[in-house]
Amino acid sequence: EHLVMALADDPSDPRDDTAISVRGSLWLLGSVIAGRRSEVGEARARLSQAQARAELLGGDDNLGGPAFGPTNVTLKRIAVAADLGAAERAMGRGVGRVSR
Repeated sequence: EHLVMALADDPSDPRDDTAISVRGSLWLLGSVIAGRRSEVGEARARLSQAQARAELLGGDDNLGGPAFGPTNVTLKRIAVAADLGAAERAMGRGVGRVSR
């Protein structure tokens, strides 16, 4: 997890679409890890970081290997909410938030 988060937040990486996509995918992975540990605040923060990168891309793509974009963030919000016991609430609200 520490390596995933260090790579996700690496400021030395160039700010091109491929780097944004890869780092966004790493933020999503980190959010799933936090959700499985029931760390609600950390899961939310990591999902927010992923969302910001998805917005920079402006759409879904498959750059650098991982599929990443707004759709992937939405799907991971549901997955994290399920880990936190709140999947129905997340789906009912258009997956805008992860909460218990």
